[in-house]
Order: sequence, then C-alpha cells, then structure tokens
Amino acid sequence: MSEDHYYLPPLDEPRYPAVPSYNIIPTDSEILISAQKLIPQTPMTPLFVPFTRNHLMLRQTILSYIAAGWPSSQIYIIDNSGTMDANLRNLLSDTNPFHLNYTLYRGRYGVNIIRTPTLFSFAQLQNFILFIAMTRRWSHYYWTHQDIAVLSEEDEQPYKSFYQNVLSSLTSLYPTMNSTAAKNGKPWGIVWYSFDWLTLVNVAAATDVGVGAWDTFIPYYHTDCDYYERMRLTGFPILEKRVGEIYDLAEHITDPEYRFFGDEGNEADVGSTRYKMLRTELNVMMESKSAHGRNTWQDELKGGKGEPWTYDPKGFQKAWWDIAAAGREVFKKKWGTANCKPSGDGKALSSMWNETDRSSV
Repeated sequence: MSEDHYYLPPLDEPRYPAVPSYNIIPTDSEILISAQKLIPQTPMTPLFVPFTRNHLMLRQTILSYIAAGWPSSQIYIIDNSGTMDANLRNLLSDTNPFHLNYTLYRGRYGVNIIRTPTLFSFAQLQNFILFIAMTRRWSHYYWTHQDIAVLSEEDEQPYKSFYQNVLSSLTSLYPTMNSTAAKNGKPWGIVWYSFDWLTLVNVAAATDVGVGAWDTFIPYYHTDCDYYERMRLTGFPILEKRVGEIYDLAEHITDPEYRFFGDEGNEADVGSTRYKMLRTELNVMMESKSAHGRNTWQDELKGGKGEPWTYDPKGFQKAWWDIAAAGREVFKKKWGTANCKPSGDGKALSSMWNETDRSSV
C-alpha cells in the first residue's frame, strides 16, 4: 500500500483532558450495541471539520465535540489553510491566521488531520470530503463548521449526552439511507442538526441517483443553496433533527479545556455550575454574533508576515469576499433567480442554465 501523504492519524500518546465520565458511552450500552449491530461502517460516525483560518475558533469547536462524547479518533480536521507543508513542519507562528498545531490535535486531543494539496473553496472542500467518503466506501459521514460549539443538554432527564443522541438518531435513520430505500420512496439526502452547523450526509444521495457534486463555479455563498436545492428537486428531502445544543459563534472562550471538561476528578456530576456558566456565556456569544457580524472571527489573527506559503491576511479577506460575490452572480445566471431556494420562484431542475428562463435575474 502506498503512503498517504495527505492523511495523518492520531499520535500514540495519552489523551488530555479527560472526557467527563457521564459523556462516555459504556461498551455494554444498549444504544451502542444496537448501532454496532446495524451499522457495519468503521468508523461509525466520522466527523469532518474543515479548517482554513483562526485556530482559536477551531480549538473551541474540536474540544466541545470531544467533551460531549464524540470519539476523538472519529474526528477529522481538514487542513485547508493553503500553506502546503508549513503546518506539518510547524513553521507558522500562532498569530498566523493559517496556523494549525498538528502535534496538539493529533497528540493531546487524538484527532485525525487530512491535508488538502492547495487552498480549496467551500464547494471544492465539500467535493473533497465526499470523495474521501466514496474512496473509503462509507455510507455516511458528518461535517460541521469550525465556528460552532456543542453542548449536551445536561438539564434534561433522563440524561443523554450529545453523542449518545447522535447515535440514536443515526440508528433510526440508517435503514432509509441506502439505494433500496430510495427506490421504495423513502429517501433522504442530508440531516441538519441546527441548520447545517452539524450535518449528516447520505453518500448514496450523491452517487447512486445522481445529485452529484457541489458546483465549484459557485465557490462560497449560495453554493449551499445550489446543492441543497438540487438535492431536494432530485427527490432527496433534507431532514431536521435535534441532538443537543449547537452554538454559532464569532468569538472563543478563554481556557476552553477547563470550560468544556472541568478539572479531572472534580465537578463530575451532570449539570454542574461550570456547565451552567458555560451555557450562559455561549448563548450570549451567539446573540452577539447575530447582532455584530457573522464573519468577524475570520480576520481576527493578522500575523505571519513573511512566513512560508502565507497569503497576506488583509488581501485574503478582500479576495475571499470578491470571489464570494462573483459566485452569487453565477448562481443567479444558473437558476434565473437570486432566491436561495429557487423552487420558491417556480424553478425546477430544468431551469438550470435555461436561457429562456432568465426574466427574474
């Protein structure tokens, strides 16, 4: 087998901090045994976290998932910083927006890292992840944003961790995931857990019936509108479920290891004061993001001048928005509308690139 130059597995080191005991599913748990019997895929719940810039936000996201019970060995950071081998060789300072500490994540936290060969747009990233899943013959996978945080609902009784709810949801959905289910009129394409902040993807919806790839001519904003609408119109509905709290953020908390995990051996009970304070702070931060701008975190770090393969942060931000705006124009030309859900304006699959159907552009 040839060496995979893009994939870097977790290092063989002790993991820290320790996951709260109440968020660890016992090996004899009924839901875990049921899921293992039903779902042959290994890993059972692969979670992709695309990263381009701001490692402080990424760390918050990764730690929140691990603390909520998601197995770290099933988490895959996609290093889409566009800095070639600079992060692998630890050449970027932590003020560089594209810095990613491989040793921290692979060692201390025990997650996987997959490198992209160059900077991908959002649409290209989605196709890259889909390609990985197809290559590994996975029936499904999850992906999440790098600017979110998750919490279990520790006030709920009987208590179930965020990850336990993910397993329960997957177990209930799995029977209607394959091609046979689609032919029987019971298909679904993706599942949103708080919009697409956490998404479960049915690989067969893209490969077996033909929704196909994300449109790389619409690189950023509206590429999701395009793909989700094509999925719906092809006959794969988008489901919405709940597994716990998911916060959309533009800031990062201080001392995230303690805030999400607590002190080892202390605060070992569900619903601790630490948890309640963290939940309150995350709610305030999410409200602040809605009020003051969604993307302020993207240009928080401005260092790295002169470091290997580093794009000028100010120029990166400007170019990113210019390309995003150009993509929106392509979307309008493709569908004949700027509506994120073209079917709301009476559009169908046949409307795409239909020159006689451009009156609303």
